[in-house]
Amino acid sequence: MTRRDRWLAYLFVAPATVLVAVMMYYPMLGTFYESLFASSFISPNPKFVGFASYAKTFSDPVFLQVLLNSLEWTGFVVLFQNVAGFGVALVLNQNLPGQGLMRSLILLPWILPGVVAAIVWRFMCDPHFGLINSFLMSWGLTKQNVAWLGDVHTALPAAIVGAIWKGFPFSTVVYLAALQNVDQEQVEAAIIDGTHVHDAAVVSRPDARLGEIPVAVVEPVVDLDVVRARAVERLAPYKRPRQVWSVDALPRLPTGKVDKPAVGRLVEELVRRSEISP
Repeated sequence: MTRRDRWLAYLFVAPATVLVAVMMYYPMLGTFYESLFASSFISPNPKFVGFASYAKTFSDPVFLQVLLNSLEWTGFVVLFQNVAGFGVALVLNQNLPGQGLMRSLILLPWILPGVVAAIVWRFMCDPHFGLINSFLMSWGLTKQNVAWLGDVHTALPAAIVGAIWKGFPFSTVVYLAALQNVDQEQVEAAIIDGTHVHDAAVVSRPDARLGEIPVAVVEPVVDLDVVRARAVERLAPYKRPRQVWSVDALPRLPTGKVDKPAVGRLVEELVRRSEISP
């Protein structure tokens, strides 16, 4: 890289760097500076106290509980937003009736303003008129109203569930976009080659159940071109195959899906012919 290219790269990065510094780091440094002073309504003039405010905060027994609640909130919300988003993305990636409508409805929690979502969940968790208590009592799961947001044992889990509901559509959109970018030829090759669910890279198929999602990339997958080349090489001493094996030439059902039994018979025939002695 020449000196001119290096300066050109710095020039391209400079606007984003300045924006982040002004919008994020400058307020952070300003907040830290102001935390070294103390003021009140009685004496509004700031008085320098150093790290006394930090020492008072860390020595407060409530601080540890607040920290644990924050860690619990972050861990459960991030985990289950991704898990729920991935599961819903797998469902929406199938060829189901009303697919467009379902994809639109799934975004409603995400596009709702946070204040509106909080009001909705507050009403649902109401101990007297909330929908959650109404459903639980109608199903016989509880005999009395539960104050979900008024009990120390249920307030945090109820808030976590609301946050998961509010944020999982974003994960759904991200995962769904990734699933739709998977090459369909690779998907069909993975189905034929019998990949397994224990690998990390996921390849979806229209008729797969959530517990049997075939995957490829991590586990070595035999490419159709490799199969074709090996078949031609092994059958060359006997008879050159009239038709090479490609994705477009695979037998298919009237619905457009790959006819796996027919493909299996084709593979058995190729193996049988390759094992004939000259």
